[in-house]
This record gives sequence, structure tokens and C-alpha cells, in this order.
Amino acid sequence: MQAIRDWVAQAGHYLAGMGLRDAMRFAWADLRGLQRVREVRLGGIQLNLRTASSDFRVAEGILVHGEYAEALRGRPRVILDVGANIGASALYFAHHCPEATVYAIEPEAGNYEILEKNVQHWPRIVPVRQAIWSRNMEREVRSRRTGAWGYTLLDSAGRGGYGLGQMVECVTIPEFMRQRGLEKIDILKMDIEGGEKEIFEHSEEWMDRVGVLVVELHDRICPGCSEAFENAVRGFSHRCREGEKVVVWRGSRP
Repeated sequence: MQAIRDWVAQAGHYLAGMGLRDAMRFAWADLRGLQRVREVRLGGIQLNLRTASSDFRVAEGILVHGEYAEALRGRPRVILDVGANIGASALYFAHHCPEATVYAIEPEAGNYEILEKNVQHWPRIVPVRQAIWSRNMEREVRSRRTGAWGYTLLDSAGRGGYGLGQMVECVTIPEFMRQRGLEKIDILKMDIEGGEKEIFEHSEEWMDRVGVLVVELHDRICPGCSEAFENAVRGFSHRCREGEKVVVWRGSRP
């Protein structure tokens, strides 16, 4: 009975977000466990989502509920979307920040394929199949068995985690900036399933070149993420929290 109630509740979310036709397609796919790529309109933006996956939940939170609204400050020109998944966050930033170039960085091949489809008509979004890390190296993408929103580069991917056999180029933020000719980052968004601990522990070289930082912290996956984050952002004078996202920025609110 609980499974039926959960399915009905999710069908209601589909209906509210996408309308009757697409809601029926997604609800039916959930019932059958069928994963297909479908083009839908969500929060006023056209994008591709996989049925029977975490895609709708991710995109709904961003495009409908505005999970990154607090990060929109000033007139950003450079946005790094680290852990871009299928591109919903990149689309959100590009839609609300028309002067910005958004670098959508995603390491996992399946997510990246959907990301490329979703941003192909947005010239200011640059899809990048890389990962941000504390060192320039190659690492394997790992699954935590939580779906397409839970991939990580951590050696320990939790109970039942396993490697996908996908090796990805990892670069530091200074190296990424050097490759792209960037002097500063106006907004840095990071959602990388515990990998943020490694990055924030080695952030002295670049943190003063970031204006706004919005991050989802994953202490439940990698203990110490919050401590590393707090040590790294001592120079930021303001903060707020939006659900699981922590936003810090410098100076007064525009």
C-alpha cells in the first residue's frame, strides 16, 4: 500500500509540474520501470528528462521551486556549475543571468549525454565533461546505488557502491580557470556528493576569486564536509540557507 501511495503522490508532482500528457507518460514509466528520454517543459524551460529516474525530482527543485534563487546576486558574468547533472541548474542560471557564461561540468557519461542535449540551444552554456578535484589527475566515476543524482569520485562510495569503469579527467579550479582564461568566478555552484571536502581542504589558492558560493554539503556521505567548507569560507561576510543548499557571498546584498 505504501508503494501505491508513493506512486500516486509522485504522479501528483508530475501533473503539477508538467501537465496531464507528460504526467501520464512519466507515471506509467515509473509503474513499469521503463527509462526513456522525454522532452518536457518545466518551469517555463524546455529540457529532456529520463523517465523512471531522479531527473524530474532534480529539475523540479531547481526550475519550479528555485533552489538556487539565493545565489543570484549582482550581474554575474562567469558561473561554474560543478556537478551539473543533466543541466537543469545550468539552464536556470543561464535563464536568469543572460550576461553570464555558464560552465556546466559533469563527469558521468549518461548524465553528460542528457546535459549536452539540454544545452545545445543555449550558446552561453558550455558543457564540459571533466571533474573538479584537489589535484590534476584521472579518477573513476563511482555509483552509490542512489540513481543518476548520486555519482561520486570518492573512493568510498558507501554501502554497495561500485566503480562504473568511467575514467574522467580531474582538474583543480585554478587549472580550470587557466584553461578557460578566467580571472574570477562570480557564482560557484557545487553539488558533488561528498567530493567537496577534498576541494575545500585545498582552496587557499582560489577562494578569494569567488564572489558567491552555493554548495550542498554531504556529511552523511563524507564526514567533515561542513568543517572543510566553514574553514574555507571564513572570508565571506554573509550567508543564508535554502533547503540543503548553503549560500555565502561577499559584501552587502545587491
